[in-house]
Amino acid sequence: MDARDVLREAASRPATEAKALVNTLPEGTLNAHAGGHTNSIAWLLWHAGRQMDVQLAQLSGEPQVWHSQGFDARFNLGELGDTVGYRHTAEQARAVVVEDAALLAEYLGAATAALSRYIAGLSEAD
Repeated sequence: MDARDVLREAASRPATEAKALVNTLPEGTLNAHAGGHTNSIAWLLWHAGRQMDVQLAQLSGEPQVWHSQGFDARFNLGELGDTVGYRHTAEQARAVVVEDAALLAEYLGAATAALSRYIAGLSEAD
């Protein structure tokens, strides 16, 4: 096992955990703001995928999965969807509403798969 194997294994964790999470969430909790917190579970999963996707696109020079696989249209968040969530106001964070938990898991899975492919293409020296 080398560093690439460790990185690929670590990269797979968010999608694996998101799939398990969205299949067990009680109804109504995906977009809830527990304890009045600004970020919902939907926002957190969306944000995890977006930040990984955007940073990988910048690193690899490849298009974002968000656009190339049509997630931008499927999420239908408008311009807000093209952000990554950093410095979101409370209003912006609360505007990230996603009713389809499986879509969140699918996007996070696509972003982590792209990262795994990138890592697989690295040499051990990289």
